[in-house]
Amino acid sequence: MRIWMVLLLAVACGWSADAAAQYGVTCESRDGGYRECYTGFRYPPVLVRQISNSTCIEGRSWGHRPGAVWVSRGCRGVFDEGGGTGAGGWGSDEVVCESRDGRYRECQTGFRGPVQLVEQLSSSSCVEGRSWGRTRGGVWVDRGCRGRFSSYYGGGDYDGGGHWDDDDGGYTIECESRDNRHRTCSWDWNAGTPYIVDQLSSSPCVRGRSWGYDRNQGVLWVDQGCRAVFGSR
Repeated sequence: MRIWMVLLLAVACGWSADAAAQYGVTCESRDGGYRECYTGFRYPPVLVRQISNSTCIEGRSWGHRPGAVWVSRGCRGVFDEGGGTGAGGWGSDEVVCESRDGRYRECQTGFRGPVQLVEQLSSSSCVEGRSWGRTRGGVWVDRGCRGRFSSYYGGGDYDGGGHWDDDDGGYTIECESRDNRHRTCSWDWNAGTPYIVDQLSSSPCVRGRSWGYDRNQGVLWVDQGCRAVFGSR
């Protein structure tokens, strides 16, 4: 009896996994409010099916950031993972960068835009702003961090000065902790959850330590000398 129950459970679990893979992720804006849904997608999501009366329009009532999709204004839809590389997608190249003997090292990548830690390969922690970060045209690692890096799939591009250019209409703001003091900056939550597009300070910007956000107050904050451009897609 128990064996049959185990077999049935295994079949049910397998069907659930297949169904999840087949039908994607459902995300719903309840009462017209903003909501984020974790996807874990490596490539930008696509709207497979709108299941609300309210229209789902990318950039207005739904959008995405790495690993998540957001909805608002009553949009309810099923999202699946898009594919491909190039504009708006993950780069086909990935770079492994290693801090040997705990020393600082820079690795040239040629990535344009924000950089993503795809996989930590070391026993030493890889913490953005502390043991790894982005340089112009590359990444740096320190304190024994060894990781595999790729570029974000977020929108936008860099201008000639190495800073984020928002010609595609994405939402960005710059926020600076002057004299190492705590500061808050207004944030439009209809645009989505903020992430660092370009760190402009020599002081590291580490989420939860020198920058973060308070959704209830409608602000993001910086501290300890962090100065960066923040964006959302």
